[in-house]
Amino acid sequence: MHEEDFTESTSRPSKTKKKEAMHELQDLGAELVELSVGQLKKINLPENIYEAVRECQKITAHGARRRQIMYLGKLMRSTDDEPIRAGLALIRGESSAETARRLGPEWRSVLHALPPRVIRGLSRPVELCELMCEAVGELTIVQSDHFLLETEPELRLYLDSISLVLNSTKPSAQIGRDPAADLVVGDTQSSRRHAAIELRGDKFVLIDRSSNGTFVQIEGEREFLLSREEVVLRGRGQFALGRSCANSPQVVSFVCI
Repeated sequence: MHEEDFTESTSRPSKTKKKEAMHELQDLGAELVELSVGQLKKINLPENIYEAVRECQKITAHGARRRQIMYLGKLMRSTDDEPIRAGLALIRGESSAETARRLGPEWRSVLHALPPRVIRGLSRPVELCELMCEAVGELTIVQSDHFLLETEPELRLYLDSISLVLNSTKPSAQIGRDPAADLVVGDTQSSRRHAAIELRGDKFVLIDRSSNGTFVQIEGEREFLLSREEVVLRGRGQFALGRSCANSPQVVSFVCI
């Protein structure tokens, strides 16, 4: 191999580096999708990326949403992502301040303001704060994020005359024809272990594990089919096992608190 050939081959990005860069852009796109319209407008997004983000926010099916995020990552390969990262950093600073305001009074009293720090791509420093903790002997105690909020997440489920509450004490439920399930659905279209709900962080996730799927209708949105996929429950709505909510003899209603 000639020296110039060796130099060219070693300077070219490897497949692993390219894959890492692609996943990083997809993660950046996923973060944009989680923003509100007001927050998006604070970032100087190219029009095609803004439209792709807004389109992704309308998608409820997990698989289709994932494909749209991959498309977002592809779009950002041809644009300068530094201003986008700078805008996100600024919004994160605002979100941190909002989180601090949501802390209970007993936690706010132990907050310690840090000197403003300059973040690459931002024209002004970002204000940060830290939560002071007391060490006890050789133990380091880390509080769960749930204890930092004034209210813990809660999900209320209703099926016929049965009600079930999920929270940090009871973080999951099984749903299906299995008599041992937390919510037993007798419809022949449902599987024995049709679906489950799990508390992850501060969100409740509905997981379909069936052959006929789970039909989900979130209030104000169109019904969609969940097939071996997951979706984060929000607000209030209903879902049915194996058939549309309109045609199902047993519908589970939910309310996120």
